[in-house]
Amino acid sequence: NNERYGPTFVRFTPDNKTLAAAAGNKIVLWNVSTGKESGQLLGHQDEVDALVFQDGGKTMLSVSRDGTVHWWDVARRKSIREWQPLAKEPKKTDKGDPIEIQIYNACFSPDGKSLAVEKWWTSDQGFRRSGATMTVVFDLEVQKELWREDAKGSSCDFAFSPDGKRLAMTGGRFSVRDVGTGRQLAAAPSPGWIGYLSFSPKGETVAIH
Repeated sequence: NNERYGPTFVRFTPDNKTLAAAAGNKIVLWNVSTGKESGQLLGHQDEVDALVFQDGGKTMLSVSRDGTVHWWDVARRKSIREWQPLAKEPKKTDKGDPIEIQIYNACFSPDGKSLAVEKWWTSDQGFRRSGATMTVVFDLEVQKELWREDAKGSSCDFAFSPDGKRLAMTGGRFSVRDVGTGRQLAAAPSPGWIGYLSFSPKGETVAIH
């Protein structure tokens, strides 16, 4: 685990036999029956922000704060593919100042085919740095960006519908979008700070906390 704070994200395999826990830049696997560690997935260079299983638990996807996505062969404890979707983002301002980019509140669709992230970036080198935020959604099967939207400095949170076709999101206001196109399907003023979104099992209702 993360020795200071504990795991930042956890996910069970579909058969509930293994628990994956993100701890810093590594993923620790635990045997649910025995409570003992069964392995680690190593390869991320930054803190792991989200996980999802595919193929009945044979494959795992993870994304770290630097935006790197890994596909893992869980049984072999090995990364089998890697993608950096933000690799082509600008690295410097027009004045030549370096730009730091991080992602937060990453969310995979239940099938692991799509990914939504809050992109945060800044060139502010002060102690209390201000930054800009943006929602960015990716198609992981073909490894391309689908759409993005300026969040105007607001924090973004996400939840995919069970079928992976709709995305509930915040970023100044609450809205539901078509994952493939970004088309707005519903919207409402934000009731205040939102820390968690969740679709009902049938995808008919969104809970906001």
